[in-house]
Amino acid sequence: MAESSISDDRISSLPNSILHHILSFLPTKTCVRTTPLISRRFRHLWKNLEAFDFSLNFSHYIQQNENYEKFMLFSVFVNTVLALRKSRVVRKFRLSCYHIELDPLSKYSIDTWICTAIGPNLEEFHLTLFTAGF
Repeated sequence: MAESSISDDRISSLPNSILHHILSFLPTKTCVRTTPLISRRFRHLWKNLEAFDFSLNFSHYIQQNENYEKFMLFSVFVNTVLALRKSRVVRKFRLSCYHIELDPLSKYSIDTWICTAIGPNLEEFHLTLFTAGF
């Protein structure tokens, strides 16, 4: 039995369905950032994901305007990922972020993301919204 060489790339030979399943366990940000770095073949693999995990971590001690800026950048990321995806099927959706109760953009963004996720193929839905400190 011949030993496989270190240069063997077994991940690249996996079918896309298996790769999507593996990526479904990772945060969406990690998938979008790292899959293009692994292989040219994986460059657009994240666009066919059906599982999304969007989390915005924040500190209660950050000033409100800094939280707003973080939410804006987070919002741009989530909107971009959801707009560029090729598959309209969402099987798993996890959203964990804070929202600013009096900010209409925050409310509209979160409502839009939830409406995007809800559909006939949705199997898992996790929503965590933080409002403390505002």
